[in-house]
Amino acid sequence: AFTRTVSLRPGGVVSVLSGDGVRVLLLRSHADFGVGLEGMAVASEGAAHIRLIECSMTGNVALGSGGMLSLRSSNASTLRVEGCVFSHNMCKIGGVLHIDGPIKSFDFVRTVFSGNLATDAGTLNIESDGGWRGSLRNVTVLSSKSTGYGGFAKISGDGTLEIERVLFSSCESLGGGVLHV
Repeated sequence: AFTRTVSLRPGGVVSVLSGDGVRVLLLRSHADFGVGLEGMAVASEGAAHIRLIECSMTGNVALGSGGMLSLRSSNASTLRVEGCVFSHNMCKIGGVLHIDGPIKSFDFVRTVFSGNLATDAGTLNIESDGGWRGSLRNVTVLSSKSTGYGGFAKISGDGTLEIERVLFSSCESLGGGVLHV
């Protein structure tokens, strides 16, 4: 468990600054009530392959982007999140996840997002070209809010998002209550 973590740099728990093929696995981890710059669980600037399995991340505050996960310039990176809970996390852009730059794929499976808040993109913010593929399967989204665009997600760039068996409830924003594309 990582509780009350304070980070003055990206990546409150794990920071990947460079390198290709770095593998990050967080298994049954808890990251709660941390404060930092961005990506309180994982911040990556390299081509990383990240998996989070049965994790819980609650009440974290990031001053920048990507409340829990921040992936920047992550060419050919992959992200897979299974059986996790992200609740009451906040930041400026992307309450849980911010992707800025090319990514190969991201998948959220059997995951719950509850009460996440951001100025833009309440839960997910994706700014990526290059034909990415993302999926949300068996996901629950409760009370995701943005004071800007995309109550749940704000997406720009060339890619495909597959949504299957997802419940959206009480998502709010100025534009795109659930999705702003």
